[in-house]
Amino acid sequence: MDVLRRAVPVAAMLSALVLLAGGVTALAPPAAAAGSQASSRWGIQASFPPVPVSVASIACPSTTVCYAVGQASNATGMILSLSSGSRGTPAWVSDVVPADTGALQAIACPSTTSCYAVGELSVSGAPGIAIVLSLASRASRRPTWVSDVVPADAAGTLDAIACPSSTSCYAVGSLSGTLGTGNQTGAILSLSELGGNAMGGLSTRVHMPSGAYRLQVPAWTPDTVPPGLESLGAVACPSTTVCYAVGATPAGEGAIVSLASAPGSPLSGAIRPATWREDSISGTKVGGLDAIACPSTTTCYAAVGNVPLSFYWCTSGCGAPAILLSLSASSATEWTVDAVASGGEPMDVLACASPTTCYGAAGGSFDFYAYQPPVLLVSLSGPGMAGAPPSWQPDAVPSGI
Repeated sequence: MDVLRRAVPVAAMLSALVLLAGGVTALAPPAAAAGSQASSRWGIQASFPPVPVSVASIACPSTTVCYAVGQASNATGMILSLSSGSRGTPAWVSDVVPADTGALQAIACPSTTSCYAVGELSVSGAPGIAIVLSLASRASRRPTWVSDVVPADAAGTLDAIACPSSTSCYAVGSLSGTLGTGNQTGAILSLSELGGNAMGGLSTRVHMPSGAYRLQVPAWTPDTVPPGLESLGAVACPSTTVCYAVGATPAGEGAIVSLASAPGSPLSGAIRPATWREDSISGTKVGGLDAIACPSTTTCYAAVGNVPLSFYWCTSGCGAPAILLSLSASSATEWTVDAVASGGEPMDVLACASPTTCYGAAGGSFDFYAYQPPVLLVSLSGPGMAGAPPSWQPDAVPSGI
């Protein structure tokens, strides 16, 4: 924060805390010399950066390296990194990010030196522009992040990212511009240039805290995705050749796409976008999908996070609002509805430690009078045998949640 000095007609012994650009600044008058009259001019004695107000995602590529992304109190994006606190207590510090960073939604770290965060630019009075930040340096106490190269007119935001390796990453969201026809559509960007010393061709110069310059930054290319997608909100890649992204159609129905062909290798210099195909969902109509987890290349689960009201009003031919899907054992592009013991509540989160150990969390149940707080956790109770779909059961949770 810039050092400010301003005259104020108040007594010299007073001090103040002033909120500036979302941060806090302490003001105090200078000490007066003996026998002289105290000055009425004030100067900044200490300043504090904007405080975090929300954390949207966290990634830990090792037991000692972690990053959290979200939004700060001045509505800008922020990244926190794990640091060694006093007496061994873990502490988090605010990293250096570009000044125009808006809210950040997700982060992926395929290694301790390779991390990417996605969200949108902070542009007052203008529609959001997609942004990807990459870790540039951990040389100082505050790691530095730089803006990667993305399509210049990609209005919208990126909501999720998956990196199965340091040279293979996919970011998904809702974009327009070069990636659509003016209306926001589901879109996927893939890493096409690594930056740094790995490749040439990108001449962006970024000044690092050490005084050195990083000559190149990573670049991202729009992939080829099926038409008819309004949004993509989650992505999972159990390998560099197996990836799935989930979202919704303009009608609010669930949609799943899978990687058909990988992009040209960033190390080869060939900028060839990846191609994605539309998967099929059998059994019944489902709402928009918000979460996906793939504990292996052949085992994946997706969760319905948004059930359109038309599903509740529909009386025939529409099916129940199923909340969990699984990848068919007989096809890599077909999904079936799982058996859930209770409820049709939308699910926001899925996590799998193994193909047979998975948990889902409901973001709340809808009725026509109130929106209830999250109350449902489910666990995988049967992986499915002899063609039967996997089954899930509600777990016991503490009361009052």
